[in-house]
Amino acid sequence: MKTKILIILGILLFTLLIACKTQTPTEPTCNTKDCFITKANNCENVNIDVTEDFGTVNYASKDCVFTKTLISTNGTEETKKLLESKTLSCKYEQSKFDQRWVNSIIFGIEYCEGELKDRIVDMLAFL
Repeated sequence: MKTKILIILGILLFTLLIACKTQTPTEPTCNTKDCFITKANNCENVNIDVTEDFGTVNYASKDCVFTKTLISTNGTEETKKLLESKTLSCKYEQSKFDQRWVNSIIFGIEYCEGELKDRIVDMLAFL
């Protein structure tokens, strides 16, 4: 009886070790805009927070949909109320990711949608 239990435990341990060794390691997440742009252009799922001069932005891409969320801004309290936690989304085709979405707060958003886009357009109208 003791031998059967030891054999079963041995088989379970062996199976567990094999399963752990055959799992593919997760890819490291991006920590640069260039890495994000490359992965997004390939329609890979990727997510990154970037601190810009104007504040902190979350860039995400999933299934060829880009999302930009302004997490925090260095502006006035009014600007913070208008823009913080607002999001815009842009659909694109593989290999046609618009880098301006990451490299600019305003350029390239004409075909995007969302509250962040609407607020940016409203602010530009007053300039």
